Amino acid sequence: MESIYTPLTGVQYKEMSELVNRIKAELPNDHNSLSLIWNNFKAVTGRTDAQPCGCRSTAKYWGEAVDVLKKFIESVELKKQELSLHITTNPPIN
Repeated sequence: MESIYTPLTGVQYKEMSELVNRIKAELPNDHNSLSLIWNNFKAVTGRTDAQPCGCRSTAKYWGEAVDVLKKFIESVELKKQELSLHITTNPPIN
């Protein structure tokens, strides 16, 4: 059975979702956070675009990356809820 986090691991998902959920209006300004966002964006979309700089002129690319990751997080959280509901309403038979 495929993981609900695919193409990420659970650890990668947790780290990425914690970072993305903290983003409100501005991106983090450290290289590690930007790389984490961009690398996860590429993993989720399958794209191979080079990471843009963190300057204002590339805001549309970063906005797209964050939007894609937020939608990915929403889909994973929905899958978690559905899985939890399925387990709750259909407990294993021993």
